[in-house]
Order: sequence, then C-alpha cells, then structure tokens
Amino acid sequence: MKKNALVVREAASAYAHLGVTTGQLLTELVGEKAAQLCLEAGGLQELTRFSEAELCIRLGKSAGRKLSAALELGRRSLQPRERGATVRDAAEVYRIMRPRMAHLTCEEFHVMLMDARHRAIRTVRIAQGGVTACALTARDVFEPAIREAAPAIVAIHNHPSGDPSPSQDDVALTRRLEEAADILGIRLLDHVVVAEAGFTSLRASGRFA
Repeated sequence: MKKNALVVREAASAYAHLGVTTGQLLTELVGEKAAQLCLEAGGLQELTRFSEAELCIRLGKSAGRKLSAALELGRRSLQPRERGATVRDAAEVYRIMRPRMAHLTCEEFHVMLMDARHRAIRTVRIAQGGVTACALTARDVFEPAIREAAPAIVAIHNHPSGDPSPSQDDVALTRRLEEAADILGIRLLDHVVVAEAGFTSLRASGRFA
C-alpha cells in the first residue's frame, strides 16, 4: 500500500473524515485516478454526472464500477422517504425526485403513483431517452396506475440541460395525457419538469387545458 493512501486511511479512521479533502476520500476509495478525474471534471457534483460506462473507461472497470456504486449510494442517501409521503404540490415532488433525476445526462420519464389522499405509493420509470427526448405513449404512462389501481398520478421528467422550462413537446404531451386521464378515470395531478436549476409545474404554469 502506498504511504499516502495509508496516511489518508488512518486520518479518515481517526477523525471520521473531518478535514479530509474530497480528493483524499476518492483516493482512499478507488485510487488517485479518481481524485484527478474529480479535479478535471470541476468537482464532485460534476463527477456525479458521469455514467458508469464513462467511469470504467477513465478509471478501469473495477474502480469505475466501485465509484459508480458509491456515487449512487450518496444520491440515495439524499432521497427523502417516498412511500406514504403526502405530496401537496410540485415543490414536494421536486424535493423527492431531484436527487434521483437532476444529475442525469439523458432524459427520463417517471410516474409517481398516488393513492386517493395524494400519498405516494411508489415511482416507476417509464422511459429513458437521449439528451433531448423520451419516446413514450399515454398507454406507457398509465399502465402502472391501471395495474396497481392507483387513482392518481404525477408525471415527471428531467431536462439534462439544467433548464426546467417546458418545451412545446412537453406541453403537447401533457395535453395528450390529460385526455387519456379523463377517459381512464385516473387523475393527472401534475406534470413536473425536474432540472438542476429548479423545476416547473405545468399545472401551475397554466399549461393544462
């Protein structure tokens, strides 16, 4: 074991990581390459945007997978409790979903299944797309709610650009989902766009019909 890695391990153990830099913790976890990559990326927050495949290319398969798992554990530790949480507005949706979606580099569409009292049952990922779009239908969106007899849903997707402003396609999709919701008898409570810079509620912004 290299001397500096041993020093870091002893410091981390003795002081519960107080005073230990992010670079030193990354070195302790997966090696010096990870600390250098974090520096090149511009910090830990930017490092979290790397996919597992990218980390494996830059650090090697073993280190890349280990770091990816550690970053995912960090994100999960920030996620508020979802099941049973009363979701009163889009801000609460954002609080729950931001750790899960804001860092993603491709667009994903999720559906939060709700009970009759607007308490979250669980969230289901419906589609994963490229940088700008997900391909999905109303059937894809409502199928989990039908299967689990959920009386209401919140539609959620992210904008990898960091800007939560809804596009015309987002507005058009919301209108189609509203029409399907009326036919199916399932309430579409909101469609929330999640991004690093914040969120947009399509209902609050008047995009619903």
